[in-house]
Amino acid sequence: MEFLKEISYGAELLAAECIFLYAFPKRRAFVLKLFAAFVLTLSVNYLFRHFLGSVFRNPFLNFVSLLLTVLVSFFGMWFAFRAEALPVLSSCMAGVAVQHIAYHIFRLEQQLPVQPPIEGLFIEWIVSVLVYLVLWLILGRWVAKHRFYEDNDKRMIAVAILIVLICIGITRLLRLGGHVNTYMTICTALYAIVCCSLALFVEFYVHESVRAKSELIVLKRINEEERRHYELSRENAEQMNIKYHDLKHKLRYLEGRLPQEELDSMRKLIDSYERTYDTGLDVLDIVLNEKQAQCSAKSIALTVMGNGADLKFMQPMDVYSLFGNLMDNAIEAVKLLQPQEKRQISLVLDRKGEFVYISCMNYTGNDLVLAENGLPNTTKKQEVGYHGYGLRSIRAIAEKYHGGMDIQSRHGMFGLNIYLTRSGEPIETTENI
Repeated sequence: MEFLKEISYGAELLAAECIFLYAFPKRRAFVLKLFAAFVLTLSVNYLFRHFLGSVFRNPFLNFVSLLLTVLVSFFGMWFAFRAEALPVLSSCMAGVAVQHIAYHIFRLEQQLPVQPPIEGLFIEWIVSVLVYLVLWLILGRWVAKHRFYEDNDKRMIAVAILIVLICIGITRLLRLGGHVNTYMTICTALYAIVCCSLALFVEFYVHESVRAKSELIVLKRINEEERRHYELSRENAEQMNIKYHDLKHKLRYLEGRLPQEELDSMRKLIDSYERTYDTGLDVLDIVLNEKQAQCSAKSIALTVMGNGADLKFMQPMDVYSLFGNLMDNAIEAVKLLQPQEKRQISLVLDRKGEFVYISCMNYTGNDLVLAENGLPNTTKKQEVGYHGYGLRSIRAIAEKYHGGMDIQSRHGMFGLNIYLTRSGEPIETTENI
């Protein structure tokens, strides 16, 4: 029993850290490295409690021993999980906060007038298991879903760590006064629980809120750029159309005045500027003709099927943004593929009742791995944590028209399927772009 008491803190700390670390990418020989991390942390904890117990009875030195144990667990977890040092440290300190919350809930339980006939250490473990389970359900899975090991904020982490260290330091400082009565125990426990909960809130929820707002600002800026580009493209398309008809009209006056061979050559050149697509929706024609020119320059075969008139219920800017992002993603994916026959993009529009379905298919070099938010994991380090603003914009527009987006990637093919509802007013929210 004494041995269990002496390694109790280390075991509780490691279990709490795993609430946040379990979703991290693992290094090679992960099980062996994790086992080594556990053994090392528990050994250091045992060393402090058993061999140096008399030295570390002083609350200040006891606080130092706690920090050293946390530091050892951090290096052990960093050795086992494949991630940057900062998110691992962040998760370890979050584990410290969770362990501290569970411990002080146990201390509150100890103030009850009636105690169960069980050894206090086992009650502490039962309380810890229940608290850990609740926090894993509420926070741990949410942290894993948002992949905090890819996107973290140094300032938020520093503030959270400072709150936890100050809280633990003060609770240990109070013990220097000697005897602690019931009221002081209750107040100290409540203080510790509130402070550690605040640290977790700052570290994760406040960070996520700031990140989401920053991302929304970026999306709005992108949308403004798209709007300006659309206006310019529309003006250029109108001018090209006018010039095209003027040149064809003038070409008629040259009939019989120039050799037929030269007229045919001029006519062929003029026809090359004619709009390739005429879907029945001007804004869609503008997008497709722009992207067709890009595809031709990169030897990409673009196939389009469907009636653009089915999208007349959409705002022109939404059509431009939706199909512009669709085509940009597809062109980016296939432009360097070999052999050249794989540089193909298929775009299909289909109306069924009140629903319009849009499907875009293209080859990819490798199958993409989808995150829990339904978006592909980015392969670009500069975009880590965002997973592509283009896809986020597409999904926001689909949801605006009471629809949705589905991504499939297998056997070297990438498919993006969208459905939109023709009936009903568009949903106007702060997230629509």
